[in-house]
Amino acid sequence: MNRAFLTKCGWEMLAQSPSLWVKVVAEKYLRGRNFLGAEAKPSDSSFWKNPVHTRDLIEKGACKVTGNGRSINFWKDPRVPFLNGFKTVPKYEKALIYYGVSDLLLHSGAWNENRVRDFFSVEEAVAVLSISLSRQGLPNQWIWTPTKNSEFTVKSTYSRLSSMAIWKARNAKVFQDLEANPQKTFFHAEMQYQEYTQTFAPRDSTPEASKRWNALLPGWIKVNVDCSVGQQDSVIAAVARDSSDNIVMTASARVNNPIPLVAEMEAIRFALKVSISNGFTAITIESDSAMAITSFSASATNCPWVIRNIKLDCDFLKQSFEITDFS
Repeated sequence: MNRAFLTKCGWEMLAQSPSLWVKVVAEKYLRGRNFLGAEAKPSDSSFWKNPVHTRDLIEKGACKVTGNGRSINFWKDPRVPFLNGFKTVPKYEKALIYYGVSDLLLHSGAWNENRVRDFFSVEEAVAVLSISLSRQGLPNQWIWTPTKNSEFTVKSTYSRLSSMAIWKARNAKVFQDLEANPQKTFFHAEMQYQEYTQTFAPRDSTPEASKRWNALLPGWIKVNVDCSVGQQDSVIAAVARDSSDNIVMTASARVNNPIPLVAEMEAIRFALKVSISNGFTAITIESDSAMAITSFSASATNCPWVIRNIKLDCDFLKQSFEITDFS
């Protein structure tokens, strides 16, 4: 059978697809175990053995993204999308007494930054803190990292890493002996490409003269958001104006994420939160990130997986307003 098709079968077992054949095979061979840790005996059915033999391909792209943090073992489960192999290594043996992602979270559901930096190396701590968490207690989810929307495709199984960013990382290693993280390099290249295609997508042909800013209706608040991205974190900011163009709110914060698209979405989530605390009821949020704004016109499953948790939080926060608009 085609190896790519068998890999798809293996992915469906890992992701616990509701398909009848997956339920039958899982009941007989997995018995509650994780597919990535299961073995196949020579006497087992080919329906089980063949998908098991594709685990090497699946392990290169499968990652368990944190939702509520329960049932994830951060020493064994592949759960950090921005690390090679998606796994972390403890800095010292004492850290092994903690094994669940929930042990790294504060009561608020945010990362316990001090504990994360204590348990992991600098590179791993940055990668862990870059994972955007949802405050809605969503379940953990397996994602397929080679695709934008996290859905497995046969084509993506054999896709090659071919971009200028990857070539640049290769040259940095060869000529400057600088350490490179291929997984992180590919991820950033993918995000940059998506942002590029959004920027040069066909635009509205409406004459520029008719696109001039129009005054807000009384009672409306316009909130402009932006971010400044650093090596290990970002600064996000929001400025709100009323219908008379008076500044009625300014706010800023630091977030542990150096990925531009994620930082832009964090800024939008932050703007929604501070708008709620200021009692605004009708708001329009403006961002210069086309991908961030576009995500609000798509379902959560169709937006990039790296911002999915933030988008779901924003959808929940929107319910606190009478009217919201994104542009």
